[in-house]
Amino acid sequence: MAIKHIDLETLLTRLQNIEKLPEEEINKLSWDTVNGICAESGVPHRAFFVSEKLKSAIVDFSTNHCINNYVLRNLIIIMGMTAKRFEEYDERYYQFILSTINNTDNDLKKQIRRFIWLYPQFKNYNNRWEYMASISKIPPKKESIETLMIWVNLDRENIVNVKDMPDVFINVVLKVLDEFLKKNKAWLGEVGNDYYEKAIAKLQMKLGQAK
Repeated sequence: MAIKHIDLETLLTRLQNIEKLPEEEINKLSWDTVNGICAESGVPHRAFFVSEKLKSAIVDFSTNHCINNYVLRNLIIIMGMTAKRFEEYDERYYQFILSTINNTDNDLKKQIRRFIWLYPQFKNYNNRWEYMASISKIPPKKESIETLMIWVNLDRENIVNVKDMPDVFINVVLKVLDEFLKKNKAWLGEVGNDYYEKAIAKLQMKLGQAK
């Protein structure tokens, strides 16, 4: 992802005047906003992206101007990066991403997989365990399995936590990680192997404790 400098105040003005823009400019605006949120961070940068003015503009964008899958993809990244980079978990953002969870477009599924579980609200999603156990099937599978490994190892209390996962889904995740590690030991290298072995051991321990 190529990141370029974006003037934030100009960006906000463009977002607030989005209704005047043609489709091509809406596409560009969505990508420029991704560039803005992915740029190097600092206190003013964070303050801008968690401000109500900016969030309201993004919500309006998603509600009234989500004109194609390209814009949808970029909006998911914007909302996801707000959670990932700034630990800002706006309910409107979460509900928008959740509304896309059954989308069949592989690129959109990839972006949803990257971010939705970072929202604490995901704990209340009825099908959260089925979803987490199934993300390894989302192309590209290596990246999706890596997400699964990171999730198992992260162990943060404010997100869906593997310690609460029912055993039937623990077994699914354990099989995915174990098979992936066995097939990719050389490719993963020492550090990668350590990460996967740690996740596998954690799942095995959880199952052992449940018996």
